[in-house]
Amino acid sequence: MTRTHARAPAGLRAVDAVPKNWGDNITVTAALTLDGIVAPMMLYGSMNSRAFEAYVEQCLAPELLPGDVVVLDNLRAHKTDRVRDLVEATGARLMYLPVVGHQKARKSERQVRAAIRSHIGSLFAGKTG
Repeated sequence: MTRTHARAPAGLRAVDAVPKNWGDNITVTAALTLDGIVAPMMLYGSMNSRAFEAYVEQCLAPELLPGDVVVLDNLRAHKTDRVRDLVEATGARLMYLPVVGHQKARKSERQVRAAIRSHIGSLFAGKTG
């Protein structure tokens, strides 16, 4: 956070530098499994439906096995029919996270990871195989 106020000796102005966000926007996408990260992709620019469909087709789908569960958040780019078709064509199941309030959305990465693992674990509770 950049400070908006500062103290300086009487008659002098407080001066400081602030970092700028120079350069291109880079989006990094990957799948998180119980065994680690798979299907990473780096994209110059922001994610849109076409880019996400290409990610699913070229990176994620080859990693999926029948019975896998793909859990996505509610980004509009994730909710196309083509994404669903690509995931389900591998025999995997597609689910979306429930919409949550602003406070819950600010959980740390570790808490989110634990919640996803718990959710996936609950899908298979009681199943043997």
